[in-house]
Amino acid sequence: MQEINKGHAVEEARHQLGRLKNAGIKHIANLMLGVAGDGNGVENARRTAEFLNNTGPSLIWVGTLAIFEGTDLHSDTEQGLFVPASEMEILEEEKELIRNIELDHVRFYGVHPTNAVRVSGVLPRDKQRMIDAIDNGIAEYGEEALATTFQRASL
Repeated sequence: MQEINKGHAVEEARHQLGRLKNAGIKHIANLMLGVAGDGNGVENARRTAEFLNNTGPSLIWVGTLAIFEGTDLHSDTEQGLFVPASEMEILEEEKELIRNIELDHVRFYGVHPTNAVRVSGVLPRDKQRMIDAIDNGIAEYGEEALATTFQRASL
């Protein structure tokens, strides 16, 4: 997504992470749920999992998008150019991400304060337990509450 201004494209990241792997240097993947916006979470999760499977991080850390006043993304949201994903979509995105990661003995930390449901474990061993925890969180919040987007700009 161009609006995030990472400073590099996916192919460049893939290339540089390949260089680290070839040199025997481990790396951590730091991800942001919800960044693809409304209607794009599941596909984003699949593409992200494919990227992770190809680049092999030693740890995966997951937070959730927060839109802060004064940022370009906040302006885009106010103008309707970016529509944030609902909480339900973000949780479905995280479940799809977990389902599609095919790495062995990789720690997954979805415990950032921005996450509506906090999960952690080692993949693939704890895959189903983390998905179940997200489903339990969905049941606790209720679908009505999760149909909105939580405000995270006060971190």
